[in-house]
Amino acid sequence: MPSLSVSESIQIKKTPKEVFECLHDFHTWIKWSPWLIAEPQVKISISDDGQSYQWDGHVVGGGTMNFSKVILHKKLEVDLIFLKPNKSKALVIFELQEVEKETQVTWKMKSSLPWYLFWMSKQLNHFIANDYKRGLKLLKDFLELGKLHSQLDFIGIEELDQVHLVGKRYQSSVSDFKANIEKNFSSLFEYCNSNCKKNIQHTGYTLYHAFDLVKDRVDYTVGLSVSKFSKQLSEGYALQTIPKLKVYSVMHIGLYDYLENAWASVMMHQNAKKFKPQKKIPRMEIYLDNPSKTNEQEIRTKISIPAK
Repeated sequence: MPSLSVSESIQIKKTPKEVFECLHDFHTWIKWSPWLIAEPQVKISISDDGQSYQWDGHVVGGGTMNFSKVILHKKLEVDLIFLKPNKSKALVIFELQEVEKETQVTWKMKSSLPWYLFWMSKQLNHFIANDYKRGLKLLKDFLELGKLHSQLDFIGIEELDQVHLVGKRYQSSVSDFKANIEKNFSSLFEYCNSNCKKNIQHTGYTLYHAFDLVKDRVDYTVGLSVSKFSKQLSEGYALQTIPKLKVYSVMHIGLYDYLENAWASVMMHQNAKKFKPQKKIPRMEIYLDNPSKTNEQEIRTKISIPAK
């Protein structure tokens, strides 16, 4: 059968004992789970001793977890059973290693797929790895700061008004995307300040034409909202109109570095059939606040998926 195997690591400024005590009690998992952030109202049942966990949700599915092997302050193994939307089993492993008075946490998962789903194995490995990366960042925040830098507000279906953008289209690898998009926006603001300063309305957009983890490719447009004008643009910039349309939106409040939580959540909502996507218009990030004038933990970014 096709296998699933994921391993992701992060370094946390806590002792192995402190990290172990957090992980060895399922009561703490609800504070940093990369999945529960997508469905805060999920039904959860945790044993009094924190050693067994059951969940039942519409968005995140349902299942059980139990600690099956424990090596004090070094290793935890969890038997994970999914009950819905599909039944399957997995072995989850946490390994802790002291590194320069901190703790390296490695989160692993081993499972398999039915043979007829072999074509999904590579894609699922990427998706689960991304979830583990998000989870480790949230765990690090929870342990080091006692709070998360990522909050979500589920807006749901809404209508967006027509908007005009001055923008430019780019392509990037997934690994280089964050660094590239910062440069792209810096160039965009410089260009607009020089060529259409009076027309700027100061709301930024990223339109995603394609985001493929397996092929390591992102195809996107960065844009800045402007009042409509007829001036000819240069240097690859173009005026683009997004029509009035219905979207399914999730608001992210916090650092841009955590936007993956909003994207993962809205995709889980799509998979749970909370809305039907409209694929002719790109998915988008809408930046509502100026980061130079807003507390970074209060920055609002809307993730909007065109909906039917």
